[in-house]
Amino acid sequence: MPWTTQRVRSRMMALALAIGAEIDPESRERAGTLAGTITMSFAQLLIAGTSCPRPWLFPEMIQLARETGLEVVLLRFDVTRGVSFDILLQDRRHILCGYAPWRGAGGDLWFVPTLGKGPYLRALPTGLAREREAPFIDREDREAGIILTMEKPIFEAGF
Repeated sequence: MPWTTQRVRSRMMALALAIGAEIDPESRERAGTLAGTITMSFAQLLIAGTSCPRPWLFPEMIQLARETGLEVVLLRFDVTRGVSFDILLQDRRHILCGYAPWRGAGGDLWFVPTLGKGPYLRALPTGLAREREAPFIDREDREAGIILTMEKPIFEAGF
């Protein structure tokens, strides 16, 4: 992955900590293509980050998924809009675009679609769990739980 800013890297680490899976500190030494990423092998997850707009880095996401066999979460940070995510699941042929981080009163971190429809993904220490039902009750509950991380690189509830 191309070099990225400290603001993006701090949000990547905050995301990894919020997910709670063990981070593989040696993955970058084993494969040069993993430089600038966070690998969580037990969760079958790789986190990458950028401040580039969509669709930049889609080919790199696909290549990382092929090389590692992991699901790839690409964090996109924009100083005026906050974070959004593009996610490539191993059982999918296309990238899930424009997902938002969401955390409700229950405390679990979710990735929820913002552009059209798609699966709801619960981020667990064991990996991404696909859910058909939304984790929120209504639009107000959805909006209350969206996390933008514009000013601070944390993924805590907006309550």
